[in-house]
Amino acid sequence: LLFALFSVLAKTYQAKYIIHIPGITVCYELHIPYAAPLLSGLFGSMGDVTTVIAGSTVSYYLKMVRDYTPSIIEGKENVTALSILQNMFASPMFYIYLIAMVSMFVLVGLIRSTSTPHSWLLSVFLGTLAETIIMLGGLLFLNNRGRIGELIISNLVVLALGFFMCFMFQDLDYNRVEKVQFEDDDYYYYVKAVPKIKLADEEKKIKRITMVSRTKKRKGEEKGDSAH
Repeated sequence: LLFALFSVLAKTYQAKYIIHIPGITVCYELHIPYAAPLLSGLFGSMGDVTTVIAGSTVSYYLKMVRDYTPSIIEGKENVTALSILQNMFASPMFYIYLIAMVSMFVLVGLIRSTSTPHSWLLSVFLGTLAETIIMLGGLLFLNNRGRIGELIISNLVVLALGFFMCFMFQDLDYNRVEKVQFEDDDYYYYVKAVPKIKLADEEKKIKRITMVSRTKKRKGEEKGDSAH
């Protein structure tokens, strides 16, 4: 039901990568959920914030279901899907995790879309740094220091993945438009370099002249002379 509900929500907001809703859940099991908002920020649009929120919510909910599994199997507690959902919304760590994921996505998306030099690399670094600080602050505030080591390792992996994506899709992309700035003693120069493959071919208009068009033209000229 959660997957269906969030898929409809993502479609409504025209999210580009709905696959991130189950994808974040898979990444959470691999202990690298922060890879999803990083990739969405680099390649998606702001509409993908819905998939980040949805995927983060579903992944955390399924994590709580796994934590409650022993109690469900042994029948010690009257645990239902609704009670787990209520416990999730009452957990401060859920909101810290959600804020970290959304902040990373928004920061990466905004910086990546600017025209500053090395914007992709900068967005990867600052986005990962912001998410790490938020999660680290949350773990320290809730006195959950045992997960700090896992958090650092996870973010190092995400950072390496982000730099790899920058290398693959930026440094090796010869079709993108480049903006270069340089100066001499008198002037600043701002150059926009457009690859030749992006330049549209010159449109050539060909006008065919037939005997019929010549006859009509001659008749028109004769009428003009008679009018004069």
